[in-house]
Amino acid sequence: MSPSDFAPPAPSGDASTNRIVEQLSHCSIALKRCGDRLTRAATDSERRQASIDGYGAVSYLLGVLSTQGISLPSPVLGESAAETSGTTRGNACKEAGDFIDRMLDKYTRGTRGAFGDIGEGADKLGGCYRELRDNVSK
Repeated sequence: MSPSDFAPPAPSGDASTNRIVEQLSHCSIALKRCGDRLTRAATDSERRQASIDGYGAVSYLLGVLSTQGISLPSPVLGESAAETSGTTRGNACKEAGDFIDRMLDKYTRGTRGAFGDIGEGADKLGGCYRELRDNVSK
């Protein structure tokens, strides 16, 4: 990452930047919907299907971030000290989606350091991923 990653967007409204913001927004919506589906799921089958769909959103999000040179360390998505305790019933994915919304809001308002909380975002995304993994492996 370079200092330009933390600068506010150029006022010109670069089309490629707008596409990235739009794609990240779609990821946020998908993660929050997945969280809602996990919250409402009554059966293991419903939780498993919602989790599989959530995997798609996480994978797409990681792809979008990688096109911008942002990669998360592999421990974020694997075992860690911050392992999810039991089933969080979708809250971890909702929190990841909410984090993306806050990050995008800062970025589109031109707030300096919009990506400064990337560590928190990695934790939230890691929690979501582990929640999805736990639901699929049941």
